[in-house]
Amino acid sequence: ICLMNEERRIETTHVMFLICTDDPTCVDYLNEWKRIMKNVDVTDDYKTEREKIQKSHGLNMPFSIGDYIVKALVGAIDPTMKNI
Repeated sequence: ICLMNEERRIETTHVMFLICTDDPTCVDYLNEWKRIMKNVDVTDDYKTEREKIQKSHGLNMPFSIGDYIVKALVGAIDPTMKNI
């Protein structure tokens, strides 16, 4: 955490994590980083991300593979993508 908060240039260094595990310990600490650190985003697999979108925005909310790729690439840069 020290490296992420003190060593990186927070305003210009954006960090995106793609979760490739179901290990709750890893998922939990990465999601905590997303919550407490600026310009950090965590993206799960497509199916899980789509389920989260539909749960929060309704089943009719479209979320394509293209949307998923955009979120993975710019989630830490664009706050509107980070919060979907």
